[in-house]
Amino acid sequence: MGELESGETLEQWTRCAMLSIVNWPTRGTSKLDKVCVNNPCYTTVRVVDSTVKSDHKAVVAYQGHAHVLPLNKQRNRCLFRQRSPAQHVRFLEHASTVNIELDDSDAVQSNFDYLYGVMLDLLNRFYPEREITVTSSDPPYVTPAVKALLRRKNRLMHTGRSEEACAVASHIRTIITRISSRWL
Repeated sequence: MGELESGETLEQWTRCAMLSIVNWPTRGTSKLDKVCVNNPCYTTVRVVDSTVKSDHKAVVAYQGHAHVLPLNKQRNRCLFRQRSPAQHVRFLEHASTVNIELDDSDAVQSNFDYLYGVMLDLLNRFYPEREITVTSSDPPYVTPAVKALLRRKNRLMHTGRSEEACAVASHIRTIITRISSRWL
């Protein structure tokens, strides 16, 4: 910062001075890219990944209360199989009645293909694949299973089944705690 000249007050000096409003690193750990203003008129300043190929990040500053959607958010569609005790019970009841007969005269590969098909059919019938979208802005502990449980809890809350929703929230809490303790 420069020195005050004789007779100049701090208020007069700051009114003419240019102040940087970027407080985050824009290239590695350095604050190389700057936006300087003499009047703090921007309500929100963000440093985001650049949309062009560059090792610098982009600085976005805007006024007002406009909601700006993050353009560089990545969405991943993940497949997962939901598991519950009720599904296990139904599977075990059905699996006890399944009779798999392999023919000794067939080749080993054809017997394996048949057995694999039966097992895959059972898996898809009792534990169907679901698709959940996980974004890059989700915290690291939000897995596809956690996201599905969060959606279930929200559905239960909207239908007024708050006791069941509290039980699901407790289950989510234990999963997140387990994932976070592994991460730490």
